Amino acid sequence: MDVSFKSRIAFYFMLGLLAVVLFRTAWLCDDAYITFRVIDNGANGFGLRWNIAERVQVFTHPLWMLLIAALHFVTGEFYYTCLTISMALTVAAAAVFLFKIAGAPAIATLGALCFIASKAFVEYGTSGLENPLSYFLLALFYWRYIAGVQTLRGVFELSLLSSLIALNRMDAVLFCLPALAHSLYRLHSFQEAGVFLLGWLPFLFWELFSLVYYGFLLPNTAYAKLFHGLSQTALLHNSLYYFTNSLQQDPVTLCVIALALIYACASKDIQRRLVALGVLLYLLYLVKIGGDFMSGRLLTLPFFGALVVLSGLQIELKSWQFTAGLLLIIMLGFVAPHPAALSGADYGLTEARRDAHDIADERAEYYPKTGLLKFFGQRFSAGWMLRFLESTRAEEGDVITQGNMGFMGFFGGPDIHFVDVFGLTDPLLARLPARQDCVQRPGHFFRVLPVGYVETLRSGELEFRDENLARFYQQLTLVTQAPLFSMERWAEIIKINLGLYSNWINREYYMSRPQTVFSINELSRRIADGADWGHEDAHIFTTDRMTIQFNSAQFFPKIEISLDSSDRYAVEFWLNGARLAQTLAPDANGEIRGMASRMIETPDAVRVNGFDEIRVLPQDGDGNFSMGHCIPINE
Repeated sequence: MDVSFKSRIAFYFMLGLLAVVLFRTAWLCDDAYITFRVIDNGANGFGLRWNIAERVQVFTHPLWMLLIAALHFVTGEFYYTCLTISMALTVAAAAVFLFKIAGAPAIATLGALCFIASKAFVEYGTSGLENPLSYFLLALFYWRYIAGVQTLRGVFELSLLSSLIALNRMDAVLFCLPALAHSLYRLHSFQEAGVFLLGWLPFLFWELFSLVYYGFLLPNTAYAKLFHGLSQTALLHNSLYYFTNSLQQDPVTLCVIALALIYACASKDIQRRLVALGVLLYLLYLVKIGGDFMSGRLLTLPFFGALVVLSGLQIELKSWQFTAGLLLIIMLGFVAPHPAALSGADYGLTEARRDAHDIADERAEYYPKTGLLKFFGQRFSAGWMLRFLESTRAEEGDVITQGNMGFMGFFGGPDIHFVDVFGLTDPLLARLPARQDCVQRPGHFFRVLPVGYVETLRSGELEFRDENLARFYQQLTLVTQAPLFSMERWAEIIKINLGLYSNWINREYYMSRPQTVFSINELSRRIADGADWGHEDAHIFTTDRMTIQFNSAQFFPKIEISLDSSDRYAVEFWLNGARLAQTLAPDANGEIRGMASRMIETPDAVRVNGFDEIRVLPQDGDGNFSMGHCIPINE
């Protein structure tokens, strides 16, 4: 596209506006600090690992990790380093779109406005995750593919970029597959095919390193997120909730994606149609895995690809058409509940952080703690986490069981061994099936904590109650802890990757933990808020769900339940052996440590039909769950 002086000025203005919005919304999420801890351990001589005792790949983005590690080597800090490179890459991706990909200046300008109006694109233009690097690499890939360069250099560039995209996030290669297939079809010689394969060497080298160092070709997170055992029906429901949440919170993103897919069906531009096919493949993949718990995060790359498709329009818009498009984008962007472009330093203080299906506005969750506007010009600190760590370590010692691991792991330092109840950073729990007896968040699948596992980690002796799981753990530790090139380790790498020990895991048991049953009379003694979670009158259910039975059907409008404040719980209402409804217990007052009362309103269906049983199911926390009292409230 030939860009006039007037269009260049407009493009630079839009890029500057995007940079301002990114600066005002810049933040880091908890998951970013998982990567930072790995880099910090590597910089201090412990290797690229989460817990220094074991080699486990806990990050999904090797290229992003290596980039941040290289920059950290220069700057010596993470917070400003990560935010700066994230904003630079996001703006650079938008610049490639404007100057190299878009077909007409007016269409390009409207596309740039879509970038600014998309809540997801802006919010994950920082966050500390790999999205900005994926934006930039995809922009370069689309540019080279649409340019249609068929020299050996062009073939190599396209192959290399697709390799780097896969290295940055393995599932993102789905965007490239149709274009790569088209490019391979157009190759005319074995020399070109060889050059094409040469471009994939970075990804192949990493896979070789991963196999040698970690013992597996896939990151640990892949086992935790993809091999969980949940039914496809449940995942379909989760993906529906995910798309619905995006439409409600960020209508620009999904509307652009839908419009691009419709346009691609009518377009005769084979290259843009194949870009759209890559977007569709990724959307089908999202449906397959059940979406995500971070609102909009996994829709940012389909959104970018969709804008590339729409930017193929080669028409010159009349002034009224351009103005109408401008107003439509602004309207869609600002009918959203919390437009990113308008948010300031107070974001997250009043906004809802999770919807009814536990899909989170992650920036609202963490911006009050990590927002750039709050720390600009100062040294980033996390006193809130250090205080929490101090009290947690006093209770649990040097082996700590937690859910959200990033901040705690990074600031806790290498001396603490963290057990992740979601399995993302834990090699054993990642290979256990997810629990089937509770509502699960997409991407964060809660595992049963095997009896004796924490004790094993603390003592160094096998203390598992499950003898077969103890055998499996022994073989797994040979892979993650034995000398890299020992013959015994490599024998176990082959066996465990072939699944030869899979039958040692009692999947039925770990998919549905046994329950502990109490009558309502046993839970009628009120426990004061702030009492220790292990109080003599509390009921600990580390490996069980809690079932509370009544003598007959009850119709109470409210139930007061005392639960450990550090955990999150779901509450189910049952009648005659059938589940009527489920609700999440409200979060405890953040100032209360130990036991905390939660007031739960019974759902309408329960009030009409009554209930004779309540089940309390842990959803998230440290693996040590406790209930105090359960008192029906008749008011």
